[in-house]
Amino acid sequence: MSKIIPVILSGGSGTRLWPVSRAALPKQLQRLVGPQTMIQSTALRMNDSRIFRSPVIVCGGLQTRAAKEQLDRVGVDATYIVEPMGKNTAPAAAAVSAFALEHNEEALILILPADHHIEDLDKFYRAVNIATEAAAAGHLVTFGIVPTEPKTGYGYIRSGDALGEGFFGVGEFKEKPNREKAEQYLSSGEYYWNSGMFLFSAQAFLDELNLFRPKIKDAAISSFQRANRDSNHVFLSEEEFRNCPSESIDYAVMEHTSRAAVVPAEFAWSDVGAWDALWEIGKSGADNNVIEGDVLTSGVTSCYIRSTHRLVAAVGLTNTIVVETADAVLVAGLGHSEMVKAVVEELKEASRNELTHHLSSETVYGTLTSILSTDRLCVRVAEVLPGRIWEAPFAESGTSLLAGLTGDVSIVGEEGPKHIEEDLTLTVSERANLAIENKGREPVRIVAIDRLIPSN
Repeated sequence: MSKIIPVILSGGSGTRLWPVSRAALPKQLQRLVGPQTMIQSTALRMNDSRIFRSPVIVCGGLQTRAAKEQLDRVGVDATYIVEPMGKNTAPAAAAVSAFALEHNEEALILILPADHHIEDLDKFYRAVNIATEAAAAGHLVTFGIVPTEPKTGYGYIRSGDALGEGFFGVGEFKEKPNREKAEQYLSSGEYYWNSGMFLFSAQAFLDELNLFRPKIKDAAISSFQRANRDSNHVFLSEEEFRNCPSESIDYAVMEHTSRAAVVPAEFAWSDVGAWDALWEIGKSGADNNVIEGDVLTSGVTSCYIRSTHRLVAAVGLTNTIVVETADAVLVAGLGHSEMVKAVVEELKEASRNELTHHLSSETVYGTLTSILSTDRLCVRVAEVLPGRIWEAPFAESGTSLLAGLTGDVSIVGEEGPKHIEEDLTLTVSERANLAIENKGREPVRIVAIDRLIPSN
């Protein structure tokens, strides 16, 4: 049997986890559970070369560079299929299927969202093994999570008759239920949470997609065939992809096909859809708190408190979410974090920058923090780690300064490399391109000041 191609879908924006998750750096590219980002954790689950080929990452252009930097850091060699715009999961799976068939006509693909948290990997691999057997027999497999409580935020799958050892036919898919329905589903023992994870052969998926949604199949494959490529990127053609209908794998294929199968999965799982989920994953101790970062508490119970840039002190709180970032603070009642979407809509209507970008962001060379940004001036602080290079972008007009440059640094500009060992203030010509390499053993901090000339 051929190795499985893991496909990690990383195109979502994760708006319910604002203010940490933002368009330029959404939740799958954030450290939310443990020391790794969500996409790193997902990719590293697939690191057994006896079972899996190197992964394929499907993402939007805005997140591609950050995703590649993060996976490079943990030694994951991946191919990146870049969507010109989001079109939901069915077109993404179709494009990946076309890619897989170029390499192997019997290719099996495992579709995994980049933002899921999974515990007990032995049980996860056991479920994948069962799903592989089912997919090899021609089934399109979805993973149903054995429910532990009557969740109303998940879709459900009712299982049908046994089709083989450990997998079943699909009776029906159910939308997110109300509390009463969810309790009925749980007590019946016939229903599973719909995980949004799938395993099938690339050809089987395209055959069924052609049967039920031929427009999606034709547009996605045409976009793939006309893609621009380099060694590890496939940039789908915008013209064809724009005309592709937007629909999920569930709606486009799984709810209609007679070849659907479900594998019951007993591993602990969460789609980390909102701040409540992170509290559920991490709560511990008598106080049931989850504390992240520089936080002091007194009389606090059943709370999620996260600090990223400064001290947060909380007193006398219960059932509360507090999330601090450099430019925004969220305070919400536990159980109400789904309502963060309403805040995000207000930010969108007001065209607020807090919706899309962080003041400070991690990069492959270190960190970059915006201190001031107006129509005439931009001030940033870059911290370049030892051995790393900052390819400094400067203003399209006006002048720029590099100030406070210390340490063992080499600057490569239009006049060639220049070695610096003392403090430096450097004026940069218009549209200059500089590469600043930290050759020392300590981080180097640079203040970059761009004075802009407004165009009028």
